[in-house]
Amino acid sequence: MRPVQLQLSEPRRETSAETDNGAPNLIVPAPDILLIDDDVIVLETISLMVRDLGLEVATAMNADSLRQADLHHFRCIILDIWLSDSYGEESLKILADKSYRGGVILISGKSRAEINQTARLGLEAGLAVIGYCQKPVDKENITQLLDRVPALRTIIQAN
Repeated sequence: MRPVQLQLSEPRRETSAETDNGAPNLIVPAPDILLIDDDVIVLETISLMVRDLGLEVATAMNADSLRQADLHHFRCIILDIWLSDSYGEESLKILADKSYRGGVILISGKSRAEINQTARLGLEAGLAVIGYCQKPVDKENITQLLDRVPALRTIIQAN
């Protein structure tokens, strides 16, 4: 089993507060989004889109991350349904077994019918499946889906 590799965004610099020695405070916010895809280019591209919306993102490349990580602080998980170590049904079962209650957005290069079927399985498992994007994912599509997550709407609309 490979160790969990969650990659976090760069910490934001707090300009109004300083530490005791006069250096700016670093604030490391909890990520809003967990993005899971086994393609590095997709991870980087979607991460940039999400950060442009003012959201913090953590990335992972496999379903082991779902199995091992504490998922409850993420407001939304963007999940590729075809990972090198799992298929969508397995990944959604992991989320359901962990009682994840945030939004779930599915992404895939598979057909709409296949993604739709996977989304239905997530809904049947009690997950808040917001919708899906076919790859390649565009910023307008991912923005519309993220805006459907009530906990993210204010942040997105402020940016």
